[in-house]
Amino acid sequence: MSDAPVPERSDTDVSDVQSADGDGIEEEFEDALPVFQRDPEKEELMDDVTGLKDMANIFKMVMANKYMEAEALAKPWADSCMYHSVCNGVIVFLRAIFSLERDIIEEATAALTQALGRCDLRRRKLGIVGSLSGMMFGRQFDDYSPAELQAEIMYAECDLLLSMLTFLQDESLTSFIKGALRIRNCFGTYKELYAWLDTCERNGIEIDSDFATGVRLGIGCFNVVISVLPGRVLKLLEFVGFSGDRDLGLHELTVGSESHSSIRAPMCAGFLLAYHTVMTSSMGYEVMQQHTTAGLGKYNTGGMLVFISTLIIDKLQASAGLGEVDVDMVEELLQSQLEQHPTFVLFHYFKGRVQLIRGNFDNAMVCFQYAECVQTQLKQAYHLCWWEQMWCQGFKSNWLDAASFADKLYTHSKWSKSAFLYLKVSWLLMSRDGDTSQIGGVAKEDIVKMLRLVPSYKQRIAGKSLPLEKFVIAKAERYVNNEKLKLCLPLSALEMVYAWNGFVLLAHNRTCLQDFLTCAWLELAKVEDGKDQNPYYCDDWCVVKVLQGVCFSGLGRLDEAISCFTSVIERAQDVQHDHYAVAAASLELGLLHLKAGRLMEAEQILEKTKAGKFLEDTVAGTNLEKTKDYKGYHLESRIHFRIHSGLCKIAQLKKEQMRT
Repeated sequence: MSDAPVPERSDTDVSDVQSADGDGIEEEFEDALPVFQRDPEKEELMDDVTGLKDMANIFKMVMANKYMEAEALAKPWADSCMYHSVCNGVIVFLRAIFSLERDIIEEATAALTQALGRCDLRRRKLGIVGSLSGMMFGRQFDDYSPAELQAEIMYAECDLLLSMLTFLQDESLTSFIKGALRIRNCFGTYKELYAWLDTCERNGIEIDSDFATGVRLGIGCFNVVISVLPGRVLKLLEFVGFSGDRDLGLHELTVGSESHSSIRAPMCAGFLLAYHTVMTSSMGYEVMQQHTTAGLGKYNTGGMLVFISTLIIDKLQASAGLGEVDVDMVEELLQSQLEQHPTFVLFHYFKGRVQLIRGNFDNAMVCFQYAECVQTQLKQAYHLCWWEQMWCQGFKSNWLDAASFADKLYTHSKWSKSAFLYLKVSWLLMSRDGDTSQIGGVAKEDIVKMLRLVPSYKQRIAGKSLPLEKFVIAKAERYVNNEKLKLCLPLSALEMVYAWNGFVLLAHNRTCLQDFLTCAWLELAKVEDGKDQNPYYCDDWCVVKVLQGVCFSGLGRLDEAISCFTSVIERAQDVQHDHYAVAAASLELGLLHLKAGRLMEAEQILEKTKAGKFLEDTVAGTNLEKTKDYKGYHLESRIHFRIHSGLCKIAQLKKEQMRT
């Protein structure tokens, strides 16, 4: 890998402004507020041509990480110019999504509402006859002016962003209904625009490239996002008229990313990179297209409440998948974008993700450090880089370094302090030795104090508790209530690695994975030694055996992995709390059969795991009622994502066998 060296940090760099109490970063960005003023020379020149030109310049500033300069150009004209208003809304939206801070979300909502109003003023007003005709035959845009077409596409974009913020603002049913209606209107607009664009292209009619790319971006995102949801959610969406064609979505995004003259092309490329480097490796989205028969552009609207609640909640779970990625294609796309935007922070972040997927954790660290240093204006981007560097250090068994990054996230990020604090403690617990009074250089009583704080940070998003927070809170409470035990929460950090699907990445680095297997052997011996004093002995034993089996699987030792997972399932009736470990063992067992090419056995196991009936054959007659309804355990959604991914892979392989 020929990475550029990490640049020297400027005088305003994060490491230089951090004070001992950790408040330095906040002060760097809050000391001086910019003053936004109009350029009086532009007062008479602010027309569509000037607006589009400024829009392109603002976007270039964003891609060069000059967010303050971009906002200074956009905000003064936001109350009078559609183009500036939309740019201002998008910039504030980015800050809101990165931070999830209440005041910034409210600011972004106000900015996007203003942009929505400016766009609506420029949209074509349809009479009663036009509205009825559009409902029956679809809207036609043949006689729309370029400004009216831009107003339509930007209105849909603002509506989509505003709906996302609506779900983050409060937890009420009213909030859900508002967001659902916005998404429905947004999708309806995209569907109409896509149908018209498709007709124009088939008839050889030339369309403005920026407008066409905007349509492709919207339709592509809708199709891909919906197509990756688990089967039980897809059935609900398909019943009310929604579906997602993954191939269509990826195709439209690819075509959009190749339109280099469009300011939306990097957005298409960015979504593609996020899909291939984050979604696919973390959520198993690479084989989910068989649930669809047509793209979203061909379907009626409806059922958006189900869609949005699922999307907002489940996307925050970072569920796990099979991790198949076309790395060469991703690197080619990434390289083309870096040639045009060499300093854009997210592209360097994706470059680090590619190295993670390859198992090159040191190279990934270099990329994330570069992304961290390349800009100083968007403080929340640091959190993203710290998050990835934490996992890199953890994968390399550098427990204290990983704990240090978790502590930085806990101190500066507001996403999930419960998760960050528990992760910090988990990494520290991995470094414990024979000294029971010190854990990773931290007094045991301080560890207990930190774990007591974990439940106090519990939050609700879109009216729902985060499943990950439920999991870490249950683990923290168990430790606090049993702090006198010599061994409690064995392999807690590796457990979190499994929850975030890190073993898929570790499978590409046998050295690091072998180190994890060694840890599992040592911890298993400790669990066995203390079983007479440990009321959670079976729970701990099953968790360690699952992690041991995953290590065996990644190392290609399939028979030993099968033995681990089978032994966990056989002891399911003795598990008190960590029921997810049994479901995970059944899932992994099915995936092992899939890896070995035994499709029928794999499908049977995965289907039974999905239905919660995977114990019937194993423990028949012992407690049949319990075996029939093995549901409601921690991390269930994550496990169902991986089941869905495995079943999709099986269906794909069956089709290939039939063709040959």
